[in-house]
Amino acid sequence: MEKENVWDYPRPPLLERFNECLVVVFGGTVIAKTLMGYRVLENSHAPTYYIPPSDILKKSLAPNAQRTICEWKGQARYFDVNSGEKTAAASAWIYDKSVASFHSIIGYV
Repeated sequence: MEKENVWDYPRPPLLERFNECLVVVFGGTVIAKTLMGYRVLENSHAPTYYIPPSDILKKSLAPNAQRTICEWKGQARYFDVNSGEKTAAASAWIYDKSVASFHSIIGYV
């Protein structure tokens, strides 16, 4: 992949299909793997990748009470990510509703 500069990313953010294999490894375990991902590119932020829940190991996600609001994507609810004895608190999130330009990632983690 070509080198990118986060300062070149747009505002408002850009949602794009990511056609390469996304693999998430945590605590030595593959907890997610997909060829159907998306990524969001937002000025001054590292790309954020979204994976369909069907491609995520269900037992690796536990609901977390944290909520945030993105002016572009709406309200996010969070999950703790678990693998073995490792936990990453509030490190995954999902949007249940969104503005039209981000509808494709509704329900993605």
